[in-house]
Amino acid sequence: MVSDGFVVNVDAVNEYIKKNYPDFISVVKKRATKNIVATMDGDALEESREAAPNYKYRELKGLLSKINSFSNLYTMGDDDLLKNSDEMQLLKNAQKDFLLKCYSALEWSFYYYYSKYPLSSDVKSIIENQNAYQNTETIVQMALKIGVSSPEKYEVLFHALDRNRMRRMFKTETPELRVIVSLVVISSAYHSQCEFRELLQKRPGLFSGLCDLYKERSHLAHQTDTTEIDKARNKEVHDLLIDVISILQPDSNFGESIGDKGTRRISSGSQERLNAEVSLSNRLGALYYYNLLPTNIKEEWLLVSPDKKQYPEVAEYVDILYRIMQDTLYYALRDIRKNPQLEKSDILMKLKEKGIVSESYNTVYEAFVGQILMNVSSTLGAHAMVYLYYQSNDPEQLEKLKKANFTDTIEKLVQFRKHGNNVALTTNIQELNKIRDNMLDIVKLIGGN
Repeated sequence: MVSDGFVVNVDAVNEYIKKNYPDFISVVKKRATKNIVATMDGDALEESREAAPNYKYRELKGLLSKINSFSNLYTMGDDDLLKNSDEMQLLKNAQKDFLLKCYSALEWSFYYYYSKYPLSSDVKSIIENQNAYQNTETIVQMALKIGVSSPEKYEVLFHALDRNRMRRMFKTETPELRVIVSLVVISSAYHSQCEFRELLQKRPGLFSGLCDLYKERSHLAHQTDTTEIDKARNKEVHDLLIDVISILQPDSNFGESIGDKGTRRISSGSQERLNAEVSLSNRLGALYYYNLLPTNIKEEWLLVSPDKKQYPEVAEYVDILYRIMQDTLYYALRDIRKNPQLEKSDILMKLKEKGIVSESYNTVYEAFVGQILMNVSSTLGAHAMVYLYYQSNDPEQLEKLKKANFTDTIEKLVQFRKHGNNVALTTNIQELNKIRDNMLDIVKLIGGN
């Protein structure tokens, strides 16, 4: 088969081959990966020549370097949005990564700024001895004092400040936006001449922008599907980040690090995707990977495939693995005829009879089980226990899942997810890679391979 070169027809040919000759696709992609090894090595050499970071703001410098590589997301022309389906998906994945990294960079910028203007011991003691509700009222009053209009509209940013969150953030040196912004507001009320007040003068809508980004970040961190490219929104977030860092870290000397230098090459991204697809199709089987695996799950797998040289940060990696397992079980359960009257106690009793006991299942709320039985997605623990219940009549499959450490994997993902941004204190990339490898075996079993 041949194509006339139009994107639509190229995609049509590609879909036909994937559906009817999945093994052929694997062979072609394996050959392609071998042809570019020298090029990749050259790129790696160039990357190794980059200048050492400014260690005063090390984390912020590293994030800005990565953010710069996404500059095409807010500078591209309209013609760039007419790419083939693979390249468009790469752009969507890049957009998600870009927004999450901008959010982290803002957290670190406020964190470094607060170290310059910390609360006095007396004020800090008062804040630590108040609960989150009392602190919210305090922050709103302080925000009014520094000139914020109608600060009660932004309480979503203020109601997370309490002793435990403060101590955890400083002990782990892991900034959390709501906590650190709240502290910066209080601190600024005691400093009539400070950079944060200057920032508010330049950006009177600062808190509105931070609220929107906080809500967007929460959605991005828990979603599997990627959203459409929004150049205007990406530019808006990038401009906000530039203003915040330029004003709060005037001594950073980042220079071009905050500008538009650097563009992530689609060709390079396409090659990374090609390598990942070859690796995953080898592990999951070409037929399952190309034809049976839902697109949204496939896109998540591509971010953590075994061939990767650089993986997402630990917290993001945990979220990706959690979503993969959650959505895989959701799709598997969707095709099973379920009894909507089934109760959690019935499921736990059946699993106990089969020698399966887990705290991750015991603590699942009854309502979450009900959601699964009505084909509504819910928590990973709920998905897992209901899935095992309906495999209990297939001793062979149940035994395979046990040998694949199914429940142990679910327990680890659930526990890691509870740690949020602090999960890096509990695990690391190497351990997550082992869990991912185990998940590949589990997903093959669930998919019938």
